[in-house]
Amino acid sequence: MLGTDALMVRAVLERGGVIHLDELLSLGISESSVHRRVAAGGLVRLQPATYGLAGSPPSWELRARAAVIGSRDGVLSMRSSAAWWGLEGSRRSVVDVTVRRGRLPVLAGVHVHRSRDLSDMDLTTFEGLATTTVTRTLIDVAGVVHPYRLRQMADDAVRRELTTWEALADRLAALGRRGRPGVRAMRELLVERVGALGATKSHFERVVLGLLRSSGIADPVPQWRVELAGRVAFLDFAWPDRLVALECDGWDRHGTPTALAQDLDRQNALVLAGWTLLRYSWTTVAEFPDRVVDEVTDALRRAG
Repeated sequence: MLGTDALMVRAVLERGGVIHLDELLSLGISESSVHRRVAAGGLVRLQPATYGLAGSPPSWELRARAAVIGSRDGVLSMRSSAAWWGLEGSRRSVVDVTVRRGRLPVLAGVHVHRSRDLSDMDLTTFEGLATTTVTRTLIDVAGVVHPYRLRQMADDAVRRELTTWEALADRLAALGRRGRPGVRAMRELLVERVGALGATKSHFERVVLGLLRSSGIADPVPQWRVELAGRVAFLDFAWPDRLVALECDGWDRHGTPTALAQDLDRQNALVLAGWTLLRYSWTTVAEFPDRVVDEVTDALRRAG
């Protein structure tokens, strides 16, 4: 049977060099024993109720582990998560931890954040530490790093298959509310990497729907069927009770002279039927999302 000291050392090493007091207590080691080991120089306090082995070389990795474990319910996030995943352009310097509930923990030398939209789908464990997914990390870090470094990180993540451009666009659509730091930078990057020609109809519509929802606009009805004189039209998004519709015009379906003529005929028929029709390209939605939101809001207000 291992003695208390040996048991303590093994437990700390098995957890990457950092352990919380609660875990030591669960092993049958008393709090007074822990305090004696600290006083004797066998353990060192890294964060509140969080300990490491005395003599361990100081490192950013140790600080990151201690911050997450000391926060109890927090995860490594933002710049630190990017560094933990080893994304190109990231730096192992600051330590960022994000919590979802309760009081912000007081952690020495740590940037502690609170997020109300951090969901379970944004969380994972990598190399034994709770952290945000690469997708969520890139969206969060977009607001605090230079656009050049964001490109480095995102390109590296996609190249290593840690995320995809589509996954980034979809998650940004859900999270990209007005005023959120980094939304514009990430949208601009997606335009650069995906481009108007690369946005499929379904992908484009998911981004628009996410933008509308994050702005508090009432959910539209997708693919609303309208009977016109001699034809049937399906509107990408519609508010039928107000006769307002939004169309996502991608080059894959609207970029030819024939398509243009058909679009104009269809638009005229809808306008004559009393519809207010708003049409947006991928570039407009990606680069000027606030304008899209303002125009849809105004159209719905006018329609009463």
